[in-house]
Amino acid sequence: MPSGESVSWDIYLRDLRAITYAARGELTVIAAFCYSLAVKPMLIGKSEKLPFAFYFGYANEISAGVVERETKILYESLLRSGGETLQEQGLELSCFSEYDHAIEAIAEVVMMDTAPKTLIAIDSRFSRSKLRARVGRDLAAEGVKMAGVGKAINKAIANPKALAIKLIEGVMHDTDRRRHFIRDVLKEMRRQSV
Repeated sequence: MPSGESVSWDIYLRDLRAITYAARGELTVIAAFCYSLAVKPMLIGKSEKLPFAFYFGYANEISAGVVERETKILYESLLRSGGETLQEQGLELSCFSEYDHAIEAIAEVVMMDTAPKTLIAIDSRFSRSKLRARVGRDLAAEGVKMAGVGKAINKAIANPKALAIKLIEGVMHDTDRRRHFIRDVLKEMRRQSV
């Protein structure tokens, strides 16, 4: 902090989460400080919503001059083109967003629908029988009564589009951005399945 006081990552994320929920999922964070992307590994792999929609930060130590120059470029790009021109800039500043998080959550499910043989070749755990067995074991370990669960697992596996929607709804805030993303993912899955 400017005062010299430190804030833990847990408190930082808690406060970002509170702001994001108050803003109904619409928070863009520009973390213009060294190692600000250290937050990313704390969030990857989690099946919950991020404490922001977009997070711009730095992976390494960065000079004040670079921060000043790049944040100016970022602000101008966000205001002029919604951030589209950032890709052309070659900045040390990078972004982690709800889109990145959602794609990680649905990648295998999309492949189950669009390229099942390729997915199984990459990772045999995604064969229907192994997937059913693993989900069944996980549910049993959590104390879920198994009566009727097999049918529900088969239904989920047989309908990857519905499963993708459910996963996206779990990791993205309820915004127009999420609705557009779901529409685009389903459109792409339909196109790839044809």
